[in-house]
Amino acid sequence: MQVVYTDIHRETKYEMELEFEEGAIYLGDIFDVTGCKKRRVKKTLKKRQKLKELAGENYIDGNHEGHIETIDDRVIKRKTLYRHGDEEFWGRKKAIKFRSKKRGKGFIGRYMSKTFDVFRMLKPFKMSQEAKERAADSCVRYNCHTLCLGHNHPHSIKDFTFYSRKYDRTFRFIILPRGRHELDL
Repeated sequence: MQVVYTDIHRETKYEMELEFEEGAIYLGDIFDVTGCKKRRVKKTLKKRQKLKELAGENYIDGNHEGHIETIDDRVIKRKTLYRHGDEEFWGRKKAIKFRSKKRGKGFIGRYMSKTFDVFRMLKPFKMSQEAKERAADSCVRYNCHTLCLGHNHPHSIKDFTFYSRKYDRTFRFIILPRGRHELDL
């Protein structure tokens, strides 16, 4: 059983519960450094660093942690690759651009984010063909057959296979909703 936390977005109005669990994987956007109040950026970064030190190699930064240098973060266990997912869903250029954003938001920025999230929740899950191919590229790059991602915030776990003509292989993709998950992999 593998415990995975993803997209908790601590330090925002829509944060979820979080605790440290030995052996758990923290799949990114655990702390929302780009979306927290400007005056809380330093405190949020300290909390992120503390959990990152406790979790060690099981902590992966997401796009909302705002760190470009960690875009290649990954955990590999039993041929399963764990990544945040911004690069797979958006492509590297857009993921780097988002991770480069200024840290912290003012009142209007936080209000607009909350409004955008309401509309995003109404949108059904969809993974484009390009995103699936980028996900297959990640699996091949790290010699894995299964890829577990967060980032996209689907309403429920999306677990499906994808046949890549490029690699003449089938891959398993698991896209997690926000929160804590126990996976049998």
